Amino acid sequence: MGLKENVIVGRLIPAGTGGATQRVHKIAQDRDNKVIEQRKAEAEAAAQLAAPIDDVVGGDDSDMLVDTPESRDF
Repeated sequence: MGLKENVIVGRLIPAGTGGATQRVHKIAQDRDNKVIEQRKAEAEAAAQLAAPIDDVVGGDDSDMLVDTPESRDF
């Protein structure tokens, strides 16, 4: 249906609402938030890996291993 037909019949038309633009903006914002959260998690994991390990006096060689998320599973 065209604009003239809707105006003549008296139907509401979605003119000037910006609905499509708002939907695209919301989708983009949601994607941006997901990326930001992923980057924060990656940065926190990198910071934990870069954190210095407490030196143990008189410890054995196993005390000098780097603690990684993968090694924590065991």
